Amino acid sequence: MIKKIILLVVSIGVIGVIAYFFPFVWTLYSTNVEIQEINFPKHNEKLYLRNEKRGLNYEVTAIMTSSNKKIREWKHRSLVYVNGGTLFYKTSEDTLFVYTMVKAEIPKALASNVIIKQIEISNLKFIDMNKEYDKIGLHKFPTN
Repeated sequence: MIKKIILLVVSIGVIGVIAYFFPFVWTLYSTNVEIQEINFPKHNEKLYLRNEKRGLNYEVTAIMTSSNKKIREWKHRSLVYVNGGTLFYKTSEDTLFVYTMVKAEIPKALASNVIIKQIEISNLKFIDMNKEYDKIGLHKFPTN
Protein backbone atom coordinates (compact mmCIF):
# COMPACT_ATOMS: atom_id res chain seq x y z
CA MET A 1 0.00 0.00 0.00
CA ILE A 2 2.80 2.42 0.88
CA LYS A 3 4.52 1.63 -2.42
CA LYS A 4 1.34 2.56 -4.31
CA ILE A 5 1.05 5.86 -2.42
CA ILE A 6 4.72 6.67 -3.08
CA LEU A 7 4.27 5.77 -6.75
CA LEU A 8 1.17 7.98 -6.94
CA VAL A 9 2.93 10.95 -5.26
CA VAL A 10 5.98 10.58 -7.53
CA SER A 11 3.74 10.31 -10.61
CA ILE A 12 1.81 13.43 -9.63
CA GLY A 13 5.09 15.21 -8.95
CA VAL A 14 6.51 14.27 -12.37
CA ILE A 15 3.32 15.35 -14.13
CA GLY A 16 3.35 18.62 -12.17
CA VAL A 17 6.97 19.34 -13.12
CA ILE A 18 6.23 18.62 -16.79
CA ALA A 19 3.12 20.83 -16.71
CA TYR A 20 5.10 23.62 -15.01
CA PHE A 21 8.03 23.60 -17.45
CA PHE A 22 6.12 22.91 -20.68
CA PRO A 23 5.22 26.59 -21.36
CA PHE A 24 8.84 27.61 -20.71
CA VAL A 25 10.23 24.94 -23.06
CA TRP A 26 7.58 25.80 -25.66
CA THR A 27 8.71 29.46 -25.55
CA LEU A 28 12.33 28.43 -26.05
CA TYR A 29 11.60 26.50 -29.24
CA SER A 30 8.72 28.42 -30.81
CA THR A 31 9.01 31.17 -33.42
CA ASN A 32 6.53 34.04 -33.67
CA VAL A 33 6.39 35.96 -36.93
CA GLU A 34 4.58 39.23 -37.62
CA ILE A 35 4.40 40.72 -41.11
CA GLN A 36 3.13 44.17 -42.11
CA GLU A 37 2.54 44.97 -45.80
CA ILE A 38 3.18 48.52 -46.98
CA ASN A 39 1.86 49.53 -50.41
CA PHE A 40 3.44 52.06 -52.75
CA PRO A 41 0.94 52.47 -55.62
CA LYS A 42 3.10 55.02 -57.47
CA HIS A 43 5.68 52.30 -58.19
CA ASN A 44 3.20 49.42 -58.02
CA GLU A 45 5.38 47.92 -55.28
CA LYS A 46 5.05 46.53 -51.80
CA LEU A 47 7.51 46.37 -48.95
CA TYR A 48 7.12 44.11 -45.97
CA LEU A 49 8.10 44.66 -42.38
CA ARG A 50 8.89 41.29 -40.84
CA ASN A 51 9.58 40.54 -37.19
CA GLU A 52 10.77 37.14 -35.99
CA LYS A 53 10.92 36.26 -32.29
CA ARG A 54 12.39 32.99 -31.13
CA GLY A 55 13.18 31.79 -27.66
CA LEU A 56 13.80 34.20 -24.83
CA ASN A 57 16.27 36.63 -26.36
CA TYR A 58 16.24 36.33 -30.17
CA GLU A 59 14.39 39.01 -32.08
CA VAL A 60 15.12 40.47 -35.49
CA THR A 61 13.16 42.91 -37.65
CA ALA A 62 13.64 43.51 -41.37
CA ILE A 63 12.31 45.52 -44.28
CA MET A 64 11.95 43.13 -47.20
CA THR A 65 10.53 42.92 -50.73
CA SER A 66 9.06 39.45 -50.12
CA SER A 67 6.53 38.38 -47.53
CA ASN A 68 7.21 34.66 -47.63
CA LYS A 69 10.99 34.54 -47.12
CA LYS A 70 12.75 34.18 -43.79
CA ILE A 71 15.03 37.01 -42.74
CA ARG A 72 18.15 34.87 -42.54
CA GLU A 73 17.55 33.66 -46.11
CA TRP A 74 17.12 37.21 -47.45
CA LYS A 75 19.45 39.23 -45.24
CA HIS A 76 21.56 40.21 -48.27
CA ARG A 77 18.42 41.76 -49.85
CA SER A 78 16.83 43.28 -46.75
CA LEU A 79 17.38 46.00 -44.19
CA VAL A 80 17.96 43.96 -41.06
CA TYR A 81 17.61 45.47 -37.61
CA VAL A 82 19.47 42.95 -35.47
CA ASN A 83 18.37 44.54 -32.22
CA GLY A 84 14.89 43.51 -33.30
CA GLY A 85 13.39 46.50 -31.64
CA THR A 86 10.35 48.51 -32.45
CA LEU A 87 10.30 50.65 -35.59
CA PHE A 88 8.10 53.65 -36.20
CA TYR A 89 7.32 54.46 -39.81
CA LYS A 90 5.29 56.52 -42.22
CA THR A 91 4.98 56.65 -45.99
CA SER A 92 4.89 59.48 -48.45
CA GLU A 93 4.22 58.56 -52.11
CA ASP A 94 7.49 56.79 -53.00
CA THR A 95 9.32 57.05 -49.65
CA LEU A 96 9.31 55.00 -46.48
CA PHE A 97 10.47 56.94 -43.42
CA VAL A 98 11.74 54.66 -40.65
CA TYR A 99 12.46 55.95 -37.15
CA THR A 100 14.83 53.69 -35.25
CA MET A 101 17.43 53.83 -32.50
CA VAL A 102 19.97 51.93 -34.64
CA LYS A 103 20.12 52.25 -38.42
CA ALA A 104 20.32 49.15 -40.58
CA GLU A 105 22.74 48.82 -43.47
CA ILE A 106 21.02 49.20 -46.84
CA PRO A 107 22.12 46.23 -48.98
CA LYS A 108 23.10 46.72 -52.60
CA ALA A 109 20.94 43.75 -53.61
CA LEU A 110 17.74 45.39 -52.35
CA ALA A 111 15.54 45.45 -55.45
CA SER A 112 13.07 48.27 -54.86
CA ASN A 113 12.25 51.65 -56.36
CA VAL A 114 10.95 52.82 -52.99
CA ILE A 115 13.23 55.27 -51.20
CA ILE A 116 13.93 54.20 -47.64
CA LYS A 117 15.01 56.97 -45.28
CA GLN A 118 16.15 55.95 -41.83
CA ILE A 119 16.01 58.54 -39.09
CA GLU A 120 18.06 57.65 -36.03
CA ILE A 121 16.43 58.70 -32.78
CA SER A 122 17.60 58.80 -29.18
CA ASN A 123 16.25 56.63 -26.41
CA LEU A 124 14.30 59.57 -24.96
CA LYS A 125 12.75 60.36 -28.35
CA PHE A 126 11.89 56.66 -28.74
CA ILE A 127 10.08 56.67 -25.39
CA ASP A 128 8.12 59.79 -26.40
CA MET A 129 7.22 58.29 -29.79
CA ASN A 130 6.09 55.06 -28.18
CA LYS A 131 3.52 57.04 -26.18
CA GLU A 132 2.24 59.27 -28.99
CA TYR A 133 3.19 57.74 -32.36
CA ASP A 134 -0.39 57.64 -33.62
CA LYS A 135 -0.97 61.30 -32.72
CA ILE A 136 1.97 62.38 -34.89
CA GLY A 137 1.01 60.24 -37.90
CA LEU A 138 3.34 57.28 -37.40
CA HIS A 139 2.76 53.54 -37.36
CA LYS A 140 4.43 51.12 -34.94
CA PHE A 141 5.96 47.77 -35.84
CA PRO A 142 5.78 45.17 -34.47
CA THR A 143 2.37 45.87 -33.02
CA ASN A 144 2.56 43.35 -30.19
